Amino acid sequence: MAEAARLPLGAPRFLIGQGERLTETIKLPSVGRGLPPPYEPWEARSRIAPQLSRASDVAQRLPAAACPNDRVVSLMTMHPSFVAKSSFPAQLLRAGRLKSVGSRPRQVTPSVNVHSVKDSRGRTTHERRPGREERHTIEFFVESTRRDLSDWARHLQDEAEPLEHDEREIVIVEQFRLPSAAERSRLPSDRPDEIPLEIVLHAAGDGALYGFVLDAFHAYALALGAEAYMDRRLAIGRLCFVPVLAPSSRLEELAQFSFLRVVRSMPRLRAPASTDSI
Repeated sequence: MAEAARLPLGAPRFLIGQGERLTETIKLPSVGRGLPPPYEPWEARSRIAPQLSRASDVAQRLPAAACPNDRVVSLMTMHPSFVAKSSFPAQLLRAGRLKSVGSRPRQVTPSVNVHSVKDSRGRTTHERRPGREERHTIEFFVESTRRDLSDWARHLQDEAEPLEHDEREIVIVEQFRLPSAAERSRLPSDRPDEIPLEIVLHAAGDGALYGFVLDAFHAYALALGAEAYMDRRLAIGRLCFVPVLAPSSRLEELAQFSFLRVVRSMPRLRAPASTDSI
């Protein structure tokens, strides 16, 4: 791994701020059990294939230096009726050569909801209705190579190729996309020329598994004229928090780094008031 940057004398001292908000346990409301999937396999395929293709196109346009080992992190949003642990799409991720590196709660208006209704004889049946309101769900951050993302998109778009058995879990996926640099940013519009940042990376805090991400980010930041203080990074759960001092003019490029989850202003420690002013 690249040598950690040292804070020069007189450099601002940073404090990791409210990192627990990104790593806290996700609590979602329970949903009715026994509901059938909201989409048929062919229907789910026709919905997700173009979304996957758009995500792949965006990934291909990213700078190579922003994709460590040619890998990117995408977002897979689950249908709100399938947020239980038992609904984790392990087989689908395996089929697409994707790996989950985190998750977060989200509000989404699904295209279709399935409702349990009673018929005239009191028997329970299921009825599909268009989604009209936002509901709680979960979305997974999933990493893959750009090549694997492109191959899976081409496969799903080719209707002559049948779905593999593991791919049938696609019926519980609501959306798939690559997060934009804009949605990763939590920065105010009015910024100084140089700004202290808190960069949150999907690096799992594990040098053995994700050291290549930390090395790539350090080099990427340096190439943009930013200073990443890697020796002051903090690993919490599956995330790594890194203090960075960056020119405001390069923030959009910085936020393109594919394993970056959030970029936001870094709180500073207040300096003690001078006794001369008392």
